Amino acid sequence: MSKKIYNYSHFQFTIEKSVSLNGIGLHNGKECNITFFPAAENFGILFLYIDSMNKLNNQSRITYLPAIYKNIVCANMSSKIGNANTEINTIEHLMSSLWGCGIDNMIILVDSVEIPALDGSASLFIDAINKTGLKKQTQKRKYLIIKKEIIFENKDSSIKISPFLSKEYYNIIYNNLYKSNIENNNSYKYGLLIDFFIEFPNIGKQKHIYIEKYGENNFFLNNNVDHKNYEYYYDSHHQISCNFEKTIGKARTFGFIKDAQKLWELGLALGANTENVILINEKGLISNGNLRFKNEFVRHKILDCIGDLYLSGYRLVADVVCHKSGHSSTIHLLHKIFADSDNYEIVEAGY
Repeated sequence: MSKKIYNYSHFQFTIEKSVSLNGIGLHNGKECNITFFPAAENFGILFLYIDSMNKLNNQSRITYLPAIYKNIVCANMSSKIGNANTEINTIEHLMSSLWGCGIDNMIILVDSVEIPALDGSASLFIDAINKTGLKKQTQKRKYLIIKKEIIFENKDSSIKISPFLSKEYYNIIYNNLYKSNIENNNSYKYGLLIDFFIEFPNIGKQKHIYIEKYGENNFFLNNNVDHKNYEYYYDSHHQISCNFEKTIGKARTFGFIKDAQKLWELGLALGANTENVILINEKGLISNGNLRFKNEFVRHKILDCIGDLYLSGYRLVADVVCHKSGHSSTIHLLHKIFADSDNYEIVEAGY
């Protein structure tokens, strides 16, 4: 690995000590206990499933599932990882929280085949990680730099990935958000930008841009930016935000009451309730309290997208533009990226 990102240093992180959570699965409605354990450098994220109900020679079956896109077996209503023996469903919120907290290496012990929904966002996963604390490791973090534009389209939806901060975003980001001239400062040029657009009946159109600048504690430097909420209106309707925990991680999953019966017949959404899903009826009325953000729905789609992208095994350096896309499109995009080594470069943070 000869190339490094100069003037930009980041090390790998795991958690300081183990921490446990429990709740019910959104789709199977069954209780699940999960425990996070620290892991060694360059280990990655691993799901460890112990099936105490299906023993072999009086020993519980243990399945090891690395959190990597190649192990995704279904990405319809959620992202499901698996092999010939076991599948673990709805991993995207947890994966997104690990990305947001900067976790590179961790073991996730589960005793059920679905990750608990908790409150429908990534917040409670983040709280658990913050509670146990992070441990800095000695090995440098590795990044996946996108070198070419790649698109996956499906009917009226699409997802496009391209090199970070292309011209169409440069003016929005740098001219509006920075108080100093950083055009020639290499340390400011690495991060992930996600521009997401959705349109649903009874919700309408929503758009949001999220940007994470790797290696910076505070991305927004201009005085006209809302530092408390880490958000900026770049026109009268559209926002840019940074800080995953505050602006994306709290956004909850949502669903339509009209779809509930169909999902139940398919054995899905059996654990959905007003505590873990924002429910929307034909009049647009919403359950589960007040919205946490005016455009909470599109922010949750960004949360999902980040969790799925982290199945690349790396932190991406790219622009990602999503138009009505979902889990399946993101996983297809990852396969297209890795199908040609000319599409990307893996680099290591350095000085």
